[in-house]
Amino acid sequence: MDRLLELTELLEKQVVILEGERANQYSGFSYSEESMDKASREIEKISNQILAEFPPESQPSSLFFALITMANQSRYTELENEIYRLRNEAVKVEIDGETVNLSNWRRFNAQHLLDKEKRKRAFDGLMEKARALTPILDERFALSRKLFAAYNLDPLKTYIVEERLSLLKLKELVEGLALKAKPLFLELGDRYAREILGKPLEYYDDMYVFRSFIFEPVDPYFKFNFEEKLLPIYHRLGFQTERILIDGEARPGKHASPVCFAVQVPSDVRVLYQPTSPVSDYMSFSHEMGHALHFSHIDQNRPFWDRYLIANGIAEVFSTLFESLSITPEFLVEEIGVQRDVALELYRRNQFMQLYFLVFYGVNSMLKIKFWEERLTMERADQVYAEYAEKYMGLPLPGIYWETHHVASMFDMYTPSYLLAQIRMEEMVLKLEEQFGKKWWKNSTSGAYIKGHILPGGAIDLESFSQLNEGPFWRKIVTPPEEL
Repeated sequence: MDRLLELTELLEKQVVILEGERANQYSGFSYSEESMDKASREIEKISNQILAEFPPESQPSSLFFALITMANQSRYTELENEIYRLRNEAVKVEIDGETVNLSNWRRFNAQHLLDKEKRKRAFDGLMEKARALTPILDERFALSRKLFAAYNLDPLKTYIVEERLSLLKLKELVEGLALKAKPLFLELGDRYAREILGKPLEYYDDMYVFRSFIFEPVDPYFKFNFEEKLLPIYHRLGFQTERILIDGEARPGKHASPVCFAVQVPSDVRVLYQPTSPVSDYMSFSHEMGHALHFSHIDQNRPFWDRYLIANGIAEVFSTLFESLSITPEFLVEEIGVQRDVALELYRRNQFMQLYFLVFYGVNSMLKIKFWEERLTMERADQVYAEYAEKYMGLPLPGIYWETHHVASMFDMYTPSYLLAQIRMEEMVLKLEEQFGKKWWKNSTSGAYIKGHILPGGAIDLESFSQLNEGPFWRKIVTPPEEL
């Protein structure tokens, strides 16, 4: 074990360099592809050394699964840098003098919300240009398929082991909730589209378009400094927020989506976001801060694999916990100072966004499950995606859309993790309410409970609060906020 710890300490040093450069890249700062390449090659070298010295059964499974790809890190880094470049430079269109690419697309939609023709032209144009991504994404996934096959594995098989559930249970959760949500999603989606966009719900009104306008009636109440309002609450719960670097400045080249980078766990954790629309920014900030509170409070004495190699469906529990807290009506009224009617309206509109999440991520998740299970080609994957979009969303979404999505296309398996995390998070909230009351965030000892689950990192005792019972999550979506 001493030798394994020694090698993973060397591995961590290179991961820190790579993640630091990646954070700079997404921040819109200068970054060094040369440094990324050098660190990637060192990661490869050390990973191959561990695989040579330690048979799979003698390693923690999370480490072994990670080493399969890390042993080829330089090639992954090359491909990911090329994908990032193409998303910005190749998948772009000119719309009335404005350049729209996959990095600024969401901001463009928010700025031209009521110009449906302009938004449709941008959507259709980007989908047409997205074909530039297909060969490089194909190469990216083919690499994973080849590497995992050498161990009679694939990313789906390792995913269900890491997430601690069966493939059947995963499919039942994803498809069951998507189909249950579909009728209400279509009804409310059309109502909100007509109310604010002045037209029926259409395929180019994707989830991120809705996120930019659905909260418009309550947006004026959220034009405050998020850090000033929220950081004292996190501190009261016992979290040391000064450990986290927060960057909310808008700048050219900065990634459009909010993101948290755990550059070195737990000592160097960064949150990036930029203004788009007030409520969406507020919720996204809360979500990414949840990640940051998580990574910055993992026990620094834990081994590399416990600090860095945390299953996505577990890592997202704490981000969704703090996002959910941020829009809890009582929290908004008593901690943020929002009027009760505004808080209830925000919650009600977010219930619709949860329905959109269930159908949209149902499509994304089932596509990735089928992609690995049936070894789909990229062409067939596009066809399957369009079929699932019709089945779960009732919308004729173009199949290539998934290739433009920042999660579905950039990771082997990640998309179901948000759903698993939401279910687990609501189960944790029940435990918090049972022990510390409905307003658990006011009780400082509840922070100790949360941190108790954070400290072990990947060795979290998940079974102590989660049985993957979707009931509490579904109830929160369909129950009027006044009755919760």
